[in-house]
Amino acid sequence: MNAKESYTTIDERIIDLSGLTRDQKTYLGETILPQKEKMNVMDFLNRFLEDPVVLNSPEMYDVCRDLGTRMGILQGYLKRESYDRSSPLPEKELTSTEVAAMGQCSAQAVRDAIQSGRLFARYVGGLYLIKEQEAKAFISTLRKNKKAHSRTFSSHDSESRVAASLAKPPRR
Repeated sequence: MNAKESYTTIDERIIDLSGLTRDQKTYLGETILPQKEKMNVMDFLNRFLEDPVVLNSPEMYDVCRDLGTRMGILQGYLKRESYDRSSPLPEKELTSTEVAAMGQCSAQAVRDAIQSGRLFARYVGGLYLIKEQEAKAFISTLRKNKKAHSRTFSSHDSESRVAASLAKPPRR
């Protein structure tokens, strides 16, 4: 593949452009590429990722997404480190329901912890996403609190039973 027949993304993935029609290549070279210098990244993504010409070609779509990523970095919206190949893989994220199942608590308890700031999460597409390490730390704290609460409750419970039995007159 020569330079015009491929595109290398920021994460060094090669996109084969040899299957594009001449019109698609012209559109890419004369319409899309010049705009990356002139437009805000959000305007660029909104315009071209919804463009039927781009949507009908997975290759053109991938090129536009990559250009948007590069623009986001240049314009300060994204950090470059997250796209370096030498960076570690992103940490796994769990939904609030998955964290609740792991912690044997309700999803509402997890959402309450997020709302109160005891648990950090991102809200994406109607879901809370919690990094796996954050979830494990939260569950560990949750279990410690449950153990402390159960010890307090059980000792209090036995004290009340003793007090109640002393207060009642014996049965005859």
